Amino acid sequence: MISSLWRYIHLVLAIIASLFFALAALTGIIIAVNNIDRHYPSYKIENFDQITLAQSIEGLKQHYPEITSLSFDHRGFATIKAVDSDGNEINAHINPLNGKVLGQVKNKPPFVKKIISLHRSLEMEKTGRIIMGIIALFLVMSALSGLILILKKQNGIRNFFKKSIKDNFSSYYHTIFGKWLLIPLLIIGITGVYLVYNRFFIEKEKIAHTIDYTEEEEKYEGEEPMPVKEIVILNQITLNEVLSVEFPFDTFVEDTYLVKLKDRELVVSQFSGKVLSEVKYPLTQRLARVCQDLHTGRASVWWAMVLVISCIGLLFFIYTGFRITFARKSVKIVNKYSSQEAQYVILYGSEGGNTLFFAEKILSQLLSSGKKAYLESLNQYKRYPQATHLLIFTSTYGVGNPPSNADRFISLLGEYPQDSVFYSVVGFGSRVYPDFCQFASEVNQAFSKQPWAKEYLPLYTINEQSLEEFLIWVKAWNAQSEILLSEENSTYQRERAPLYSMRVLHSVKETAIGEIFTLQLQTNKKYTSGDLLAIYPDDKQERLYSIGKVGGKLQLTVKLHEQGIGSNYLYNLQKGQKIKARIISNPLFHMPKNAKKVILISCGTGIAPFLGMIDQNKHTKIYLYVGFRYNNEIIKEYKSFFDEQIEKGKLRSYHFIFSREQENKGYVTDLLKRDIAFVKDTLDAGGVIMICGMLSMYKDVAQWIDESMPFSSEYYKANRQFLADCY
Repeated sequence: MISSLWRYIHLVLAIIASLFFALAALTGIIIAVNNIDRHYPSYKIENFDQITLAQSIEGLKQHYPEITSLSFDHRGFATIKAVDSDGNEINAHINPLNGKVLGQVKNKPPFVKKIISLHRSLEMEKTGRIIMGIIALFLVMSALSGLILILKKQNGIRNFFKKSIKDNFSSYYHTIFGKWLLIPLLIIGITGVYLVYNRFFIEKEKIAHTIDYTEEEEKYEGEEPMPVKEIVILNQITLNEVLSVEFPFDTFVEDTYLVKLKDRELVVSQFSGKVLSEVKYPLTQRLARVCQDLHTGRASVWWAMVLVISCIGLLFFIYTGFRITFARKSVKIVNKYSSQEAQYVILYGSEGGNTLFFAEKILSQLLSSGKKAYLESLNQYKRYPQATHLLIFTSTYGVGNPPSNADRFISLLGEYPQDSVFYSVVGFGSRVYPDFCQFASEVNQAFSKQPWAKEYLPLYTINEQSLEEFLIWVKAWNAQSEILLSEENSTYQRERAPLYSMRVLHSVKETAIGEIFTLQLQTNKKYTSGDLLAIYPDDKQERLYSIGKVGGKLQLTVKLHEQGIGSNYLYNLQKGQKIKARIISNPLFHMPKNAKKVILISCGTGIAPFLGMIDQNKHTKIYLYVGFRYNNEIIKEYKSFFDEQIEKGKLRSYHFIFSREQENKGYVTDLLKRDIAFVKDTLDAGGVIMICGMLSMYKDVAQWIDESMPFSSEYYKANRQFLADCY
């Protein structure tokens, strides 16, 4: 409920102020870019903070017989108003040590002035300025509410900068940029609020100097002014402290130096060198100057660049924020049957729509099978009088939190008991987070406590919307239910991503049915060993193959099936031929960066990614275990390759076993049983087992780990010590 409240506040603020935010961001970009441009060319001299005001005035007086004022702007540029020895009036940027003219004073272009006026007040004077002040306040509140949502999603401040779930483009980057731009946007908003508040709601204190010149007149009447270099206070002030200096008009006692510093004003006698009056600026005025610098970026090129990026980020937040909102609001589920007559009720919890996608795919198949099925969110849970099955598909939002449309479900579960029904919970999440699928686990546990609920399947968890892991649940359902769901990848895939061209580098040698063959492709797309190659041989169904990167070439190992559409398509490719395919990043099956020791396990077709991992290896101790059917010509090629890798120090050892040969006959698990002590020592030392190939091999290895190792295969999977890519 708390997350929903803050999400609602964040959304309302964004909707109300979005147009103003966009206007402020666009005009802010122009103003910040102009402030960057105004720094070039630079007329700021070096050692600005080491030159005293006395040194500067002394040098200027040697070149200008009459000086009206010397000022320093927020860029550190010195500007003089004076008359030179030829009687010419000078208003220019100068070197404050010797008076040399460096450049002419340029006013802001009319267009920029117009933009500044629009940014400040919408060209509505006082009313407009107050409106923009309110918009700045909305920006602060939006940033703070966004911060609270991120903290909720990341499970506290300690996890603030930890990796976020990459659920979809808008939601992911809305969060990522929100983390990095939070502070600049808060500064923009807070300073904007204060500048408006200071201008209209803080009473200004007038700076007035009350000076009695009687003593000065009596003592210095008719005297010559003191040399500037002897005036103590002017020797104590450096130029970086100065805003401006107004010079004495004549040699009367009443004509003095008016020195305006960043925190105070001084009236200095040109005769005695004494400070005749000193008035400190009020804190509000000094704070307003700092806020002006921070809000506009006028004092620093680097900060102005940050403001430009922040304003662009604000426009991006508006775009992605509305995309996220419309994605949520656009979910319109049209149920063929009512909740009162449905036999199969699918309940979903989805923050960005990814989990709902899978739920809808199951709904459509149940309906196609002639079943009365019904779909709604977990927060809409109620009595379902005809229900026999409840299927729950839910993600976990952030670190262990429920999605916004599921945060009331557990309390509702106790309020609305059902008649006797079966339940099955499928959790979606990311192993990046320590509380992987925690909410799904809590839902499953809550069901287990209901006397009317019977578990149909145990809890299944899906990492990063993995299609392969979801199909494991589908197969488990099919083994239990009379209703068979599709086990084809294409059934659960979204719109196909663009394909790109790849060239065949190595044509296949003659291969018997049921045997493996290798294929090499060339592509300029970025990939690494363990990623997946997606091909579409019939332009409909997708076929996925684990790939290796060997010598910069894409390596495939495929088993030739007699009726295999994908394997026959690849087998018949000729050298030089081009195909259309795409690469799917598979980061959960990349070589672990920090593992010191890795055991690679595969059957024949799963060896391709391992060929690449070994070839790309730089520092990891790798041990390879592979099971083949026959000891044939391709095995000789593999042995030659692995012997070469051992010589290079990229591979420590390799072990082959053959299921159809009389000599060295057996399965991969037989090799592991032989080396049980080595495998245990590897896992105990934090090493990793990676397995690729047939699902049956994976199950055998997982069962052997469960029976032989100190902890279960599930424990090692959760600890990222048991990585699998099997089919």
